Amino acid sequence: MLAEGIRSQQIITTMGLRLERFQLPVLPQPDGNDTSNKSITHLPTSLLEAFIPGYSLISRYLQEAFGFDVSVIVSVLSFAFALFTAGRFVYRHSFALFERYFMSSISVEAEDDIHDHIMAWLAEQRMSKVSRSLVAKTGIESAWDPEDDTVGDSIEPDGLFNFSNWEAKVPPRFEPYFGSHVFWHHGRLFFFAREKEQILGSGGWGNTLFKENERITLTAIGRSTQPIKDLILEARDRYLAKRG
Repeated sequence: MLAEGIRSQQIITTMGLRLERFQLPVLPQPDGNDTSNKSITHLPTSLLEAFIPGYSLISRYLQEAFGFDVSVIVSVLSFAFALFTAGRFVYRHSFALFERYFMSSISVEAEDDIHDHIMAWLAEQRMSKVSRSLVAKTGIESAWDPEDDTVGDSIEPDGLFNFSNWEAKVPPRFEPYFGSHVFWHHGRLFFFAREKEQILGSGGWGNTLFKENERITLTAIGRSTQPIKDLILEARDRYLAKRG
């Protein structure tokens, strides 16, 4: 019995030594004065200093003068800005993918007559009446347009046409400004983009020069371009009807 008790005691001692050998160290518990334990609303000062030059000096001055810790507000604003930037990035790429696979578009150069047809048609739409970004252009209706009420008032007694009097009475035309616009037509949502770019062209005597090129793009939701074609035909028919 005595031998068995001594053997059991040796086994217990050996197991205790092994447990002590593999025991994990106990981490110190942070107290109220431990400044190393930062919450998510407190970004490191070095990080804030990298984005806001002079932050340490300004923060120290506010802390000593008013007892106000500005790091909380700066950290929250930094996180909000990061979330806003990430959200805008995701939105742009998501819309680009949606536009690529689920939308159709047709572009028209400014040199083409269809450009004038569409711009004249858009000038009559509600979008151009409520938009806060417009371009004013002199009325380009023909002086001999039979629908123009100012033609009769511009004819002098001797039968000559007074162009100055006609131009003074023709109202300006307000077109959508450069950029992106949205409008509804026949229950369908359309996107309108007006862009201007500089292209390299040829000048006289073999010289090269830059000139501005304007392009408009009509986009609709759906893989078919037929709704856009119908809109362009409607704009052309309306333009020719007024000119005829």
